[in-house]
Amino acid sequence: MEIYDVVDEDDKVIGKATRQEIHDKRLIHRSVMFFIFDKKGRIFVTQRTKHKEFYKEYWSIVLGGHVNSGETYEEAAIRECKEETGIENKPFLWDLLSKGFLKRKRMLKFMLSTLTSFLNLILLK
Repeated sequence: MEIYDVVDEDDKVIGKATRQEIHDKRLIHRSVMFFIFDKKGRIFVTQRTKHKEFYKEYWSIVLGGHVNSGETYEEAAIRECKEETGIENKPFLWDLLSKGFLKRKRMLKFMLSTLTSFLNLILLK
């Protein structure tokens, strides 16, 4: 059974819960998201499996997953990257992200901005 840390708005652990509890009660929990680019700047696209809880078989440019209880963000990102792609390298820009450059609310804005830019590139070509 997967157990995750439940956190408050400041990312401080306030409890633990199962995946099901977290999703059913919409509890704040830790997760990691990342993109993979090649040397030419192209983004890696993957298709989600039919076994996913959300967005089954959708195509996505985002990789990631939950941070296990007691696991660091960096450990989770490296684990998820290896599980989803087989790549075992430390994520690029990890040091910048892990130093708090992007907080929760800013992260969403950054992700939306990145996605919008990506979609604009596709639509303009």
